[in-house]
Amino acid sequence: MTNQISVENLSVITFKNKPVVTTELLAKVYGTTAHSITKNHRSNIDRFEEGKHYFKIEGSDLREFKNKVTNGDFVASRAKHLVLWTERGAARHAKMLETDQAWEVFEKLEDHYFNSKSDSPKENTLIEQKADPIMVTIPTDGRWLVVYKNGKHQVINVDGHNVVNVEYIQKLQRDSNLLIELLQNYRQRTQVLQGDKSGDILNIPLIK
Repeated sequence: MTNQISVENLSVITFKNKPVVTTELLAKVYGTTAHSITKNHRSNIDRFEEGKHYFKIEGSDLREFKNKVTNGDFVASRAKHLVLWTERGAARHAKMLETDQAWEVFEKLEDHYFNSKSDSPKENTLIEQKADPIMVTIPTDGRWLVVYKNGKHQVINVDGHNVVNVEYIQKLQRDSNLLIELLQNYRQRTQVLQGDKSGDILNIPLIK
């Protein structure tokens, strides 16, 4: 079977901020059939870990993914679920097929697809845009924080990071200041007991 698809020109498809390929696309570039890919997966199910080698999507995730994929040949319109292969999953299939074409294509996928330098923002990438009080472009994948600073909007990827409400930070600062004040007051009372300070401070409640 002749490979008619140029890996170098493939548009990168992402899911959960990771490049993935569908079973149909993987079969075409490896020079095999989708049935063979599925059969190898089912026959070696213990060698594939969901979230590491592949993602299985359905429901709303599947509907959103179908809308994002422009080439309908890679996703069946009536599919009730879909398996998306990660770089490690694609490598495992190349190993199982054990053909020169599969290994050659996988090397190209490594260089031009899974690890390509695209315009899509990566983790910890900061995107600066001109100030616009109405419209801010946010990528569809991942978790993003929009910050307005120095006349520009900044869209920051926060995948893998906890986002804390600023009100909690301010409350923590207030509680910390109160604790410092209490400790200082307690120290002064200790100095009274040691005879180093006037006892007037003892007439003031420790906690107001």
